[in-house]
Amino acid sequence: MPAIRPYDEDPTGEYGLTLHSPASIGQWIQQQPGVILRGYFEPAWGLQDVLILYKKSGYFGPLF
Repeated sequence: MPAIRPYDEDPTGEYGLTLHSPASIGQWIQQQPGVILRGYFEPAWGLQDVLILYKKSGYFGPLF
């Protein structure tokens, strides 16, 4: 279960940080039919990790 923390500066509470472990991301991707993990970079953009996902077929359609 991810830990969710709203930004203090956002009075609506709609924006914040969500923390996931690499293992939980891997488990989620394995449950998605037709998705391949091509790359995982931590931390690539400051505090953000970057995932590169490929679809096995239908490359130009919606991912989910």
